[in-house]
Amino acid sequence: YAVSKNKIILFNYDEKTYFENRGCYMSFDELPFPKVQNVKRLIEEINNPQYNVPKEFLDTFCKYDSIDATKKLCERVILNNKVNIKEENIKNNNKKNILIYTGSLAKNGLTSSLLNLCNRIEKDKYNVYLTFNTNMVKLHAKTIRLFPEHIKYIPVDGKANANILEKLMMIAYYRGKMPKFNFKAIEKINKYEIRREFHDIKFDTVIQFGGYDNKKIMLFSFFDANRVIYVHSDMSKEISTRGNQKKHILDYAYNTYDKVAVVTDSLVEPTMEFVHDKEKIKVVENIIDDNSIRQRASEKITFDKDTVCSIDIKELKKILNSKKAIKFINVGRFSPEKGHERLIRAFNKIYLKNKNCYLVIIGGHGILYRKTLDLIKTLRCKKNVIIIKSMINPFPVVAKCNCFILSSFYEGFGLVLAEADILGLQSFSVDIDGPRKFLVENNGNIVENTEKGILQGMKKHLTKELNNMTVDYDKYNKKALNAFYDLIER
Repeated sequence: YAVSKNKIILFNYDEKTYFENRGCYMSFDELPFPKVQNVKRLIEEINNPQYNVPKEFLDTFCKYDSIDATKKLCERVILNNKVNIKEENIKNNNKKNILIYTGSLAKNGLTSSLLNLCNRIEKDKYNVYLTFNTNMVKLHAKTIRLFPEHIKYIPVDGKANANILEKLMMIAYYRGKMPKFNFKAIEKINKYEIRREFHDIKFDTVIQFGGYDNKKIMLFSFFDANRVIYVHSDMSKEISTRGNQKKHILDYAYNTYDKVAVVTDSLVEPTMEFVHDKEKIKVVENIIDDNSIRQRASEKITFDKDTVCSIDIKELKKILNSKKAIKFINVGRFSPEKGHERLIRAFNKIYLKNKNCYLVIIGGHGILYRKTLDLIKTLRCKKNVIIIKSMINPFPVVAKCNCFILSSFYEGFGLVLAEADILGLQSFSVDIDGPRKFLVENNGNIVENTEKGILQGMKKHLTKELNNMTVDYDKYNKKALNAFYDLIER
């Protein structure tokens, strides 16, 4: 509207509410227009004859606009007529285009793995685009700020364009009802969605990084590109424990994508349950960005807007800063496979003889959050167990603790063990496939996969019997990054 040079008034009576839920692309104070908060001031401003749209604003935002701009644009784009309009060709920077589906960017190991990878990908060779559903990422929008500046984003919104019959067939397919009969409709819908969401962008490689979300698994299978899907966990156990995957979709995807990337050797065998050709499976270990982890750990302990802690932040800092207190820590969602119940019960036995010990559990989400709180209330150690839900940067808390415990019933890799080691903590894990190789190769500590084993691990820390790991992170990351490059180069 500024092109007309007529008066613009900002009636910002709801400014506080608006900025709590929405916001602007620039500072509201930078907008050079009169701002009024009530009707009286609005009337006064309407009747004020002195007004000019600042030239600086016009030069910045209306440089290419004019009264007939739309007419010229339509003539040029639709009719292909030459008109008096400035044009620039899009330059090809000769880099390969990589599209990565992020999932929800929740505060979990998947997001940490993706962040570590994006920090290491060579920006001079690749254009990296992250894509996500805007409504899924809304709760975790701050996470995007952690990614490096050269990363690009293609957020998508809206529902698939399909008629009623196609939608019913799509619902039936995802539920496993007559999947082969409904497949042509699924193919048609997804190919249309690729055009709707990504237009005619040519991607060299597309990566379904999370490996979850059935709709995105299917969508990425129809790209004309090198298609990669990641496996971060034992999917058979995920199906039986969490019910968050469909076997018929994994059977289709793992045999349709060009490559299936598992994050540790121990996942090759369970993934073979779904894959016909073992050659498709590539071991691509997670990048461990030790420099970034140390930098984030040096920041102040901060609660996010949605952080919930069983004690206030002042009390938390007091305990973490105490040199007398022994702090055990676990980081993992409040979900059955993380083994929090047996961890807490084992800690209760430690507490009965060591009142200066604390257990901190940081989780992003999970169905067992309330049940975990209820369990703690029944135990003698209840005042010494600290539960923190939803923390975008847990590293300052981890760095203040003494010993990290991996109590899970199963894991893909167990990145949190390496993160704790980088921050100088001793650690131990129950004896499970995912982290076993990493621990054995790097002088790590493994205990029996039981509540008794966890108890023995804590006792060993108290008696100074645990080993300190000996990881060469430069060597590890070089190997992991080369495996990733092999994955994206056809």
